[in-house]
Amino acid sequence: MNEVLHPEELLDPNLIKALIATESSFNHKAVANEKKPKIIARGLLQVREDSRQILADQKGELKKHFIIVPSGEDLYDPNINICAGIRWLFHKKYYFHID
Repeated sequence: MNEVLHPEELLDPNLIKALIATESSFNHKAVANEKKPKIIARGLLQVREDSRQILADQKGELKKHFIIVPSGEDLYDPNINICAGIRWLFHKKYYFHID
């Protein structure tokens, strides 16, 4: 992702591995909050449904970071989930001005 987003500060791959271990124990089929559709979290990085929708909005707050994830079921694909999770992390860093 460092090559795609060209961040000023590179993202440490070990941070992503640690987040995956914490969020899903490396289980790409992990699910949280199944009874609450808006906040259900899926996959390796436990990307929430509302986050998926925000990431897909090409005109919204993430227009520089958008990624289209057609459905929540697509978040079980490790490639899509990690990509969406990393985009979300970059957005949060930008949004909260974390240095």
